[in-house]
Amino acid sequence: MASYNSVNLIGRLTHIPELRTTPNGRKVVEVGIAVNRKYKTQDGFIKEETTFVDIVVWERQAEIMAEHLQKGSRIFIAGYLQQDRWQDKDTGKARSKLKVNCRNFEFLDPKQQQQSYSSVVAETTEPSW
Repeated sequence: MASYNSVNLIGRLTHIPELRTTPNGRKVVEVGIAVNRKYKTQDGFIKEETTFVDIVVWERQAEIMAEHLQKGSRIFIAGYLQQDRWQDKDTGKARSKLKVNCRNFEFLDPKQQQQSYSSVVAETTEPSW
């Protein structure tokens, strides 16, 4: 059976993107976004829930994000799900966490859309672990 792994999200950055370099020299930004969903309950009330999602951005896109975005910036992210797995040092239990590996993104705030980097369409290369 075929599989498909694709994620599209619109949200706001939860903290300032900080550019760092991996031990093998690759640029990376790890940032979170808050994604809101409004819905109507069975009794007619409108409710809103927020989901916090971890995003990983690589290479030139990471540099652009760190240079132009700040906490609260609206952004569209297109990417794929990746699961990190590790052993908890204290308890020895297996742990895991889902994150979105960014393929491309687009600025959604009007001020950033007017800048020369209003859209980042070049896809990132797969990380070589």
